[in-house]
Amino acid sequence: MAVPPPPLQSLTPELKLTLQERMESVLIRLTQLNSRTIFFREAPLFSAFRDRFGYNRSPNSKAGDSIPLEPGRDFVQCFRETIPLTSYDAYEPFVSRFFENSPLYSSVRDLLSPGFPDFIAQTSGTSGSTVKSFPRYPVNDNDHYIPRGIRFCGFNSLRISGAVKIVNEEGDLQKELPVTSVGSGILRRRMGTELKDDDQVMSQTRSFFEAINCRIDH
Repeated sequence: MAVPPPPLQSLTPELKLTLQERMESVLIRLTQLNSRTIFFREAPLFSAFRDRFGYNRSPNSKAGDSIPLEPGRDFVQCFRETIPLTSYDAYEPFVSRFFENSPLYSSVRDLLSPGFPDFIAQTSGTSGSTVKSFPRYPVNDNDHYIPRGIRFCGFNSLRISGAVKIVNEEGDLQKELPVTSVGSGILRRRMGTELKDDDQVMSQTRSFFEAINCRIDH
């Protein structure tokens, strides 16, 4: 039997350089993507970072614009020096905009990530005194947490606790977002279930479980 090689105690200079370059590339890509958001433009915790790159001084900077970042500007070090660790308190004032009375399309589009979330997830509140809300934005179609080739049967609820109705300046409905648990939201996203489809989907679900119960009883 072949003996596995001993574990690395340290990275080789070549591997360390490759890892640093990849980390910086990914960090820049993610930051450029999310620098188009209202959260990046307005959140106080990004102030020093924005100032370092001249974003605060740009009179025309607005949500939807990405910050120009260059890999050769010691970006990772700047990120570490200017952006602190965060807690939910930093995000709550922005998340709460979804729960204003008839939130405007322009006030929540590109809020925490480009575009709109698929749903707004809520915690159970068991670990604290209040329920926390987290907008869940679309993910890459190839981003599966289930390994390919594996099949399983799982049951989850499609239940929602509410819906956020987003309107335009004239008060016309533009978009509806379900407010639900993470599991329910992910299941609804994978099934392509929209709020307008709930009655039909729920009737199909009832028929499915009625058939199962009938087989169990007999």
